[in-house]
Amino acid sequence: MVSTDDFVNELGQVQWDRVPLNAALDRLNTSREGLTSEEAEKRLRVYGPNKLPEEKVNKLKLFLGFMWNQLSWAMEVAAVLAIVLLDFADFALILFLLLLNACIGYLEEIQAGNAVSALMGHLAPEAKVFRDGEVKNVPANLLVPGDVLRVRLGDVIPADLKFLEGDSVKVDQSSLTGESLPVTKSEGDEGY
Repeated sequence: MVSTDDFVNELGQVQWDRVPLNAALDRLNTSREGLTSEEAEKRLRVYGPNKLPEEKVNKLKLFLGFMWNQLSWAMEVAAVLAIVLLDFADFALILFLLLLNACIGYLEEIQAGNAVSALMGHLAPEAKVFRDGEVKNVPANLLVPGDVLRVRLGDVIPADLKFLEGDSVKVDQSSLTGESLPVTKSEGDEGY
């Protein structure tokens, strides 16, 4: 009998893409009919919500990071030389340009982070999951290991999963893998 223990890497992590379907179902203590609501609640308490941890960014550190690159170093050296030569006008101009460059980079980084957060908030807010023997709409952040999902044409895949059954599908994984074309997935393949 095949066990998921046969597919553990050197870090002790299960390589789910290599685990056969039935062994994956056994390891996750689930079936093709999905979980009960009670079991899903237990797993939610154990594993937590299905969402990426939000990294807290130190804004001062982010701003100062824009003064730690080759262009900034050259400008900083030029500013020091201007002070040594008592050329305060050049010093003020260089300091202004250095701060302007850091401000522009900082603002662009903040805007990009806000755009990504807004995009992540709109992706797969709900999932169709088999619970208590029927298909239910569940918020994607309440999915747990062992849930069985129904994925249809046009759906966003709300979590890592293994395809249990159905026709082959083309999945766009470009945002995670960088692959430019959709990838064909069939029974037993992973999707994300």
